[in-house]
Amino acid sequence: MMVFFQIAGLVEKHAIEPLPLSESVRKSIDHILGAIDPYAEYMPPDEYQRWISARKENYAGVGMDLRERDEQGGVICIPYPESPAAAAGIREGDLLLEVDGEPVGDMEVRDIALRIRGQSHTQVTLTFQRQGYAPERVPIRRTPQRSRTVSLHNIEGTPAIRLFAFEASTPSEILEALNRVLSGSVLLIDISGNQGGDLYAAIDAARMFLDEGQEIVTVEGREGQRVWRTEAPGVLRDSGLRLLVDRNTASAAEVFAAALLGNDRAHLYGEPTYGKGLTQHVFSLTDGGALVLTDGHLLGPSGLDWDRVGLPVIGSADDLLSEITE
Repeated sequence: MMVFFQIAGLVEKHAIEPLPLSESVRKSIDHILGAIDPYAEYMPPDEYQRWISARKENYAGVGMDLRERDEQGGVICIPYPESPAAAAGIREGDLLLEVDGEPVGDMEVRDIALRIRGQSHTQVTLTFQRQGYAPERVPIRRTPQRSRTVSLHNIEGTPAIRLFAFEASTPSEILEALNRVLSGSVLLIDISGNQGGDLYAAIDAARMFLDEGQEIVTVEGREGQRVWRTEAPGVLRDSGLRLLVDRNTASAAEVFAAALLGNDRAHLYGEPTYGKGLTQHVFSLTDGGALVLTDGHLLGPSGLDWDRVGLPVIGSADDLLSEITE
């Protein structure tokens, strides 16, 4: 350790292209973490404080998720139904270009989300672009977000439940939607673009569709493993399920899909999922920053492992539409 700081100090003092000691430490940390864990990262104190503040109740947002960056340098918007973002005219698939006039091209998705969030009733200006149209700039007032994560609609006459994310309220929202669905032999659940969220909410959601005693997910860590199973029959364990997924279906959403797939409760259509079968923990550090570190490996029923490979599909979205309209 002493040799590292000695070298970093000599670089800062004598190198023809000097590097400040703090930057040497940061680059070294990033290199080490990147070599052992693709999801591990160091959050410096200012970024960590924004992350903490954004989780407090007095902070608010615009009711919108963001997908991974696309080839054009923007990020894809996924506004929740009846959210401030949707009311401002942002639609799913629009590209986010700027936040308060600052381009987002070089930002991490999480940092973009933190910049969008802020104190309740303050304003943030987002610049977005819809395919085939010029960029548009809209001011949006931040509000405390209790946006719905579930919407109900019909696709070619078949009941369809769209899950935008998994939050604590999601299981009860699913139950509310199910109570409005006309009974039928097939139920379509759309989790395309769902990047996950609350692992425990995904577990509780899967319980609704499984029989008693069925395995939901196993988390393997250094201290051993923990298995979640259903304790009672689910409220909708008999209807046939079709899940629509894509390459942005990730993390907790994959836990939900794997539980249904692994127990032969659902067929998956669309695209193979993202392939994130890991859990992370945030550790506070003495400098005021934090370390995000992978601490668990997720497995579905019977050891189903989707990390880095994704969950398989049996057909495309068009195949699903053909099936439900037969």
